[in-house]
Amino acid sequence: MMRHPPSPPCTRRTRGASSRSSCAPESSAASCRVPPARRSGERHCYARIMSGRDGQRIAVVGAGVIGAATAYELSRAGARVLILDAGQIAGGATRDAFAWVGLAASAADMAQAALRRIASNELDRLAAELALPVALNRAGALSWSEARGKPDAQLTIDPALHAVVRIASREEVGTREPGLRTPPDSAVLAETDGSVDPVALTRALISGALANGAEFVPETRVEEILTEHGQVTGLRTSSGSIAVDTVVLAAGTGTTELAHGVGVRVPVNSSPCILLRFRTPGRLVHGIVSGPEFELRQPSDTVLLAAEDYIDNSAENGPEAVAQRALEVIRQEIVGADGILLDEIRVGQRPIPSDGRPIIGYASVSGLYVTAAHAGIALAAGIGTLAAEESLTGRRHEALETFRPTRFSD
Repeated sequence: MMRHPPSPPCTRRTRGASSRSSCAPESSAASCRVPPARRSGERHCYARIMSGRDGQRIAVVGAGVIGAATAYELSRAGARVLILDAGQIAGGATRDAFAWVGLAASAADMAQAALRRIASNELDRLAAELALPVALNRAGALSWSEARGKPDAQLTIDPALHAVVRIASREEVGTREPGLRTPPDSAVLAETDGSVDPVALTRALISGALANGAEFVPETRVEEILTEHGQVTGLRTSSGSIAVDTVVLAAGTGTTELAHGVGVRVPVNSSPCILLRFRTPGRLVHGIVSGPEFELRQPSDTVLLAAEDYIDNSAENGPEAVAQRALEVIRQEIVGADGILLDEIRVGQRPIPSDGRPIIGYASVSGLYVTAAHAGIALAAGIGTLAAEESLTGRRHEALETFRPTRFSD
């Protein structure tokens, strides 16, 4: 895990100020200075944080990619934004994400199709707009579910996506990915899908929010949402209390407990996953390649990432065993992979709503806005844009109606 030097709290970045970083995209050894961390024995100057500008006072709880995207859009619109996290930027599920972005999953989940389209477009805007690079690479994605068979999604592709999500023949699969030793008979091809460096994206969003006047306070745990007469009034944190008008919960697996404290049911489960990093002698795959044997992408010519399911912690099925089996399969199935070496095994905890669908919107407590989603990297840009709009205007967006947290109300 990366460690970062502490620096004084409450360092305000004025609108338009430069906040460049030396982040190396997709590098586990990236050396990045994060925004201010608390000195030992020092209390955060919350009163100064939230008193400098007019406008709605909004606290975003969580500095993962969804919280960062929401904070950026809120600050861009002129709100007074305070971002808090119990750790550092992208320190949870975001850091360990495979980071597949695009439209392909809409074929399997029609309810998310509209949100995915919005998110994909918004991500392109952010990649062009943010001052720091995010390593967005839309090289396409090939996926199939049966070994050498036809893709399950063949009959359920959203008609609105036919221009960019379609069925590719064995010949086309082999042309796009010549490194596959045995291409499937057919695969779903999402031509505009791709990947992003999740840590670089999150840091770029936080940096952009700071440039817009937001504040970030890391290493500060939110212990309680404060309310009065059914209305959010503030937060109690490990460093003191702060008065706010709105709380945006983007705390991943911590969302359930914080919401429960004010009588709101938001069932978000923690689901472990494995991310493997390999060293490669050169380029092995061009886009994302996802079959029953592996899910791969290559952020650089010398790095290959693989996503694997977590089984258990036994000697036979633990992360080390899974990694060794994955290494063997990749060497067998990918041309030129004989010399790859396993560099790193990471086990992340994905926040997955209990019914598998995103949770986005105002809760039954006035002033409490909830965001939680699996495939957070793919959806973050869209969630951030729409959540900020709803928080500031009160207008409800049609694309979010099926994802409201009130569906869990007793």
